[in-house]
Amino acid sequence: MAIKDNISWLDLRIIYISLLFVGTGAVSLFYLYSQKEINGSWWLTILYLPILMSLGIGISVNNSKAVLEGLLGYKTEFKRTPKYRIESKNDTWKGKKYLEDVSSITFFEFLLGIYFIFAISFALKRRIFISLPFLLIFQVGFLYTSLLSIYQSFKRR
Repeated sequence: MAIKDNISWLDLRIIYISLLFVGTGAVSLFYLYSQKEINGSWWLTILYLPILMSLGIGISVNNSKAVLEGLLGYKTEFKRTPKYRIESKNDTWKGKKYLEDVSSITFFEFLLGIYFIFAISFALKRRIFISLPFLLIFQVGFLYTSLLSIYQSFKRR
């Protein structure tokens, strides 16, 4: 967004359209095709694409950490999904709380969400409205995952 003033409007549109296609095209087509195979129709699932992308972005920090740990041979327990201490077939999750503390990953996700507040403000001030949908998807994803983790942690206490 900062180089907008130094590039012609035509070049800027080419850059934005290219980034849009590369960044969202493959993921969107994959999701829509999978819904067509499962449900026979994909028209209504288009409405879920922004939320799906936002959640995928929201968990990207945690997934990146897991990939780096795997590449470096660091053995850790997979903790992204709640376990609720279900240890037998008779156990249920009802009435149990997810036991996870706020981690540095949660704090980093929250900082990224705050960063995107400033990026949205920057885009609005510079009148770069074409970037707003993407910035909002990132902001919502990071803030949702971090604030949900914080909420669950405090609710447990």
